Amino acid sequence: MSEKQQFTKFDYYVFGWTIFLFFAVFWFFNAESWDQYLEGMTGFAMIGGALTLWDHISERRTK
Repeated sequence: MSEKQQFTKFDYYVFGWTIFLFFAVFWFFNAESWDQYLEGMTGFAMIGGALTLWDHISERRTK
């Protein structure tokens, strides 16, 4: 019962894409203009890129 749940890289991809698609659809219907939508998606992509880079660097440090 004390086994720790291990997530695979695929699990993180599924979680990430699910959050991204939810945000994309939500922001599509709530943005007031196309420019505002693109600004929001650009910011979200920058956050995703930073998290991906952080994951890659931390993975290399643990090896």
